[in-house]
Amino acid sequence: MRKLEYRILQASDLSETALNELGNEGWELVCSTQSIVYGSCLVLKREKAQ
Repeated sequence: MRKLEYRILQASDLSETALNELGNEGWELVCSTQSIVYGSCLVLKREKAQ
């Protein structure tokens, strides 16, 4: 069975370059959401290294 890891990041803290680096590391966007406290957030996932 696949094991996944997740990250939740504030979208305002991320540049296009940072997003491309995350993609190169295997991170995929699951969804974006709004938080009253943090504003726009991105939920990312990738397969966990064994």
